Amino acid sequence: MKENPYRQLSWDDLSRWSGQDILDRGKCYRNRVTDLSIGRDDRLVAAVEGRDHYLTQVWTEDGGLRHQCTCPYWGPCKHAVAVVLVYLEQVGSEKPVPEIAPEELEAALEAYGLVDRPDDVPGFRVDPARIRAALEAMPAKEIIEWATNTITGHPELWDNLPPGFRPDALVDEESENPETAKKRIARIRQEIRRVARERFAHDYWDRHYHEDGPDYSSIEAQFEDLLVAGHTGALIELGGELFTLGNEQIDESCDEGEIAFQITDCMKPVLEAIRIDGGPVPERRVRYWDMVLEDGFGLLDGIPPPVDEGELNRADWLRVGKEFMGRLDSHPDRKKKDMVDGQYRDHRRNRVLDRAVKSLVNAGDNDRAVELMVSELPHCGNHIRLVDHLLESGDHKRARYWAMEGFRRTAAQDSHAALGLAKKLQEVAIQQKDWPQAAALEAEFFFMNPGIGRYREVRKACKESGNWEKVRPFLLRYLETGYLVRSDAGWPLPGPGIGFPKPRYRRFPDRDSLISAALDEGRPDDAVDWYRKDLPGEVSVSMSLAGAVRNTHPDVTLEIWKNRIESLIGTVKPKAYREAIGPLWEVQSLLQETGRGEEYPAYVAELRERHGGKPRLMEELDFLERKHRKILDG
Repeated sequence: MKENPYRQLSWDDLSRWSGQDILDRGKCYRNRVTDLSIGRDDRLVAAVEGRDHYLTQVWTEDGGLRHQCTCPYWGPCKHAVAVVLVYLEQVGSEKPVPEIAPEELEAALEAYGLVDRPDDVPGFRVDPARIRAALEAMPAKEIIEWATNTITGHPELWDNLPPGFRPDALVDEESENPETAKKRIARIRQEIRRVARERFAHDYWDRHYHEDGPDYSSIEAQFEDLLVAGHTGALIELGGELFTLGNEQIDESCDEGEIAFQITDCMKPVLEAIRIDGGPVPERRVRYWDMVLEDGFGLLDGIPPPVDEGELNRADWLRVGKEFMGRLDSHPDRKKKDMVDGQYRDHRRNRVLDRAVKSLVNAGDNDRAVELMVSELPHCGNHIRLVDHLLESGDHKRARYWAMEGFRRTAAQDSHAALGLAKKLQEVAIQQKDWPQAAALEAEFFFMNPGIGRYREVRKACKESGNWEKVRPFLLRYLETGYLVRSDAGWPLPGPGIGFPKPRYRRFPDRDSLISAALDEGRPDDAVDWYRKDLPGEVSVSMSLAGAVRNTHPDVTLEIWKNRIESLIGTVKPKAYREAIGPLWEVQSLLQETGRGEEYPAYVAELRERHGGKPRLMEELDFLERKHRKILDG
């Protein structure tokens, strides 16, 4: 007889599959499960009542549980958990579970949309033989009338006819009737403005806000028609208006990106129209970059540009560069520095500068590009961009100069930019293989923001210069005392070359970093010594320490886990009680590994005695005791 795969499930198995929170919710949904049945492959199927009627199925595969549910939750859901629990309840009480035939199961899944149909229209199958028979029975006159009306309403169907039977039937309306074309374009413009006024939000008081969101499908279809009919000029104009209004609409709406996706689809024929009728190659590149500058939501991402970079020669790039340089010249001078969180708000000017520089470089005029970037430093604060460009071109001397000069200019007002320039100075040293200088800068980064990550980076930087063993004691002394070594005679590294500010106040010894460094270097005894020291403040790396010294110092590990348990229980929150079960389980496991398993029941009894007034905690302790028991055993 085939073994029932669900009988061996434990509470721990179910918790690992769904998560403890979902398991708890699933327990509460058991009374909502109806029409439970089982298929021939041990697949459980049931209806579950939630916010809606859901169809849920659960099965076993490769030794684990799998599920499928019509609810919106992505992972194993409470409905699936409830189905498993109800099934096991019936098995435990020896109540028979009805079997479901394969065709019944398929019908149920299909009704709830869990089976994909091969055709686009639900409930119907296209039969070519029946279509042919119907057409053959129709008089030729009726077939011609029907085909004419259908293709007139859907011009794209014309392309499906064999070329030999497809004369030029798509009439250029503008050449045939200019007034008709103008009216059509005016109607499209009105529709664009109407749809673009809609805002997607849950606001029932504003008539311009719609829960369903704006629908651009009609505009997209009309744009494609304009492209096919050759009205590229009108399409470019309409597309520009849609692009501007669409960006405003997205900015003022609250959706999941649906509006942006629709506008992107509308812009595809527009960019193709620019490719066809957007002027000479340089003009098309300028027009496209202008649109990208206005694109605040990535509407053009993924659409082929109307001109490939390979189509531009050096003269073309120079024309494009001069166009954007002219825009920088005509840009209003900055009357005052407009800074927010150390960042210039005038991102547009920076983006215009990037395009001018790229064009000049592609035109072969690198010197002019550098001159332009230097002249824009007071306006754009583009020091890092300038240094990057010089590094890319191999000009280390000027890259070093502008990294140091930029650091001097920004250190007082923009620490983030200053740090970035210090890192660029380190890049210069690395490219020149000046390993001591690169290590010296990395050490400064450590002093500014000490921690195990920076400690490792200094060690890595000192590898090439071979002086880690001389540098290491100074770093550890800094973590212990806060003593800076920049002027110490025994410091083996050169000066950083730039004046780093004084590090912000920190409490020393930096116990967390000292513990982490000791563990990183395989010194568990030193790590435990720092943990044991009577110092103010908590040890934030205590849980990492507990795991690292589990084998060498089990008593320390137990102490840390027990402290964590008490800390969580002390918050008096049900969620924290559940979180405490993790370290409690670790305590039990470690006691058993070290031959002290008899201490665990006494410890749990102590917890029960001291916290007996917390019923939710008692529930969690009860669950832990039966966690590894089979669900059928209670």
